[in-house]
Amino acid sequence: MKLRLAVTLLIVAALASSTILASAPREDRTPSVIPRVVFWYSDISGVRLVEAAPTLAVVDPDEITSDWVRRLRASGTRVLAYVNFGMAENWRSYWNPEWLRNPPQWLGPEDPKWRGEYLVRFWNPEWLEIVKKSIRDFLDRGFSGVMLDNIDVCIYWGRCSVLPEVFREIREEMRISLYVNLGEAWEVVYLEGFVKNVDGVIVEEALTRGEENIIQALNYVAEKGKDVVLIEYAKDRARVEELLGAGESLGFKTFVGDRKLNRIPDYIPLYHGIQYLDGRILYSYKQPWERFKIYLNDSELGCGEYASGAVNEGVIAVAYETEDKHVKILLDDKIIYESKGKCREPSITPIEDGFAAAYICDEKSGESVYLLRVDVSGKVRGVSRIVSDKYSKRYPVLASNGEKLALVFEREGLLIYTDFNETKIMGKTDPYSYTITPFKDGFAVIYAGGSEGEIVFPNVTITGVPKILWETNAVERKGFIYYISREGWVIRVCPNGMWTSVKQIDNINTAGMWISVIDDKLKVFGLGDLPI
Repeated sequence: MKLRLAVTLLIVAALASSTILASAPREDRTPSVIPRVVFWYSDISGVRLVEAAPTLAVVDPDEITSDWVRRLRASGTRVLAYVNFGMAENWRSYWNPEWLRNPPQWLGPEDPKWRGEYLVRFWNPEWLEIVKKSIRDFLDRGFSGVMLDNIDVCIYWGRCSVLPEVFREIREEMRISLYVNLGEAWEVVYLEGFVKNVDGVIVEEALTRGEENIIQALNYVAEKGKDVVLIEYAKDRARVEELLGAGESLGFKTFVGDRKLNRIPDYIPLYHGIQYLDGRILYSYKQPWERFKIYLNDSELGCGEYASGAVNEGVIAVAYETEDKHVKILLDDKIIYESKGKCREPSITPIEDGFAAAYICDEKSGESVYLLRVDVSGKVRGVSRIVSDKYSKRYPVLASNGEKLALVFEREGLLIYTDFNETKIMGKTDPYSYTITPFKDGFAVIYAGGSEGEIVFPNVTITGVPKILWETNAVERKGFIYYISREGWVIRVCPNGMWTSVKQIDNINTAGMWISVIDDKLKVFGLGDLPI
C-alpha cells in the first residue's frame, strides 16, 4: 500500500489537470460540474458556495440560511450540517450555562485544546436526544443529512464498540444521510455493523500521514460501497495539486484547504452570472488559481466579477466592476467610461438612442447612487448623483421602458424604488434578491420580502410567489412576468395573482442567471427557447 501511495504522488501532475479544469459556458450546456467536495465552517458566502458547484458540502448550520441550503440542494449538492457529536459546545443554541454548576450525567471535562468544548458520554440517552433534536431542526431547514465530528472521543471513554448501534438508531429514526469524521478512531470501521450504518466516512490528513493501515481501512469502507472523503490542509499550489491527484488516484473525494475552513480554495473554478446579449454570452469566470475575469463569449473584457449588459440598435454595452472597485463601461468591447472613485455593482439598460447605467460609489459623506447616460456612439451625455446619504447601499437595478427610467436598490435591508420623480420604500428584502422590469405604462418590481416572494405591479401587489433568484432579472411578455426562482424554475406570473412553473434549470450553479429576449423569444442559458 505504501508503494501504491508513492506511485500515486508521482503521477499527480497529470491527474490534477483533469481534476480541476472546467469549461467556459457553451450554448449547448450549462457550466460544467466536476465532482468536488467543500468543507466550510465560518464566514460562509452562499453565492460562493453555489458557484463552486460541489457534489457534497459540509457546512456549519449556524453560518448559512435555509434559503441557501435549499438553493444548493436544487443545484444537485448534498448538503450536510456539521454536528459535534463527541463534544458539547457552549455557543450552540442547546447549551445551558447551568450545566457548569450542575453538570448532567453525560457532560465530561472541557477539552484543554478547544476552549468551550466539553467531552460528552455520547451513548447517554439525554445527549442523544439533544443530537436528534438538532438533526430534526436541520432537516426542517432543508439539509440532506449531517456529518458527525469527534466520534473518536469513544477512545477516551473506552466505548467505541457501541458506535454502530448508536449510528443505527440515529440513521433509522432520522432517515438521513449520515457521514462521520473518524478522527483517530479509524479502526472502528471494522466493527460489525459500523459501515452498514453510515453513508460515508471522513478522515483528516490521511495522505499527509501516509500510514498504510489508515488507507487500508478507507479502502475497506469504499469496497462496501460507502463514500470516502479526505480532508487535507495545504496552501502551496504544487502541494495542493499533489494531494488532489493522490486522493483521486485512490478513488476518494478530496478537499484541500486551510485549517480555518472559511473559504472556497483557489483550485476550484467559479462562475458568476450568465446573460445572453444579442446571441453572445456575458459571464464572469474564475479559472483554477486565477482571478475572476469578465468574458463576452471568448473575448476577455477585463478582471472583475460583477457585470451587467444591454443591447440597443445592435450595439452591445457592458458595465462591470473591476478588481480595484472601479466601474468600467464598454460599447462593443471599447472602454468609453471609467469611474474616478471607488464604485461598484453597475446596472445598465437601453434607453432611447443609448444606454443608462446606475452604480454605487463610496464617498466621505457616505454612499451615493450615480446615474450615467451615454449614446450608442459612445458619447457620455452626463453623470449625476441621484441618491446620497450616510446609509449603506447595494445592488442597484435599473430598468427602462424605452423612455422612462426606474431604479431599485437596497438601503440597510430595505428595498428602495425611484422613478426619479418619486422615491418610496417597498419593504424589507433579502440581499440581492430583487429586480425591476417594464410593465405596460409602468414597472413591476419582484423581490424576496422575508418568508415569501412579492411582485408589485403598477396597481396591484401579489404575495406568496416563489422567491426570486439572487442577481437575476425579469421580463414581460404578452401580459405575463417571467423570472427565475431560487430553485431554478422559470416562473410565469399573471397580474391576477396566478402563477405557474414553466421549466426548471438542471444543476443551476451560479448567481445572476438571466432570462433574455432574442427574436421575441424567451431564452435561458441551458434551457433554450421557452414557451410563452
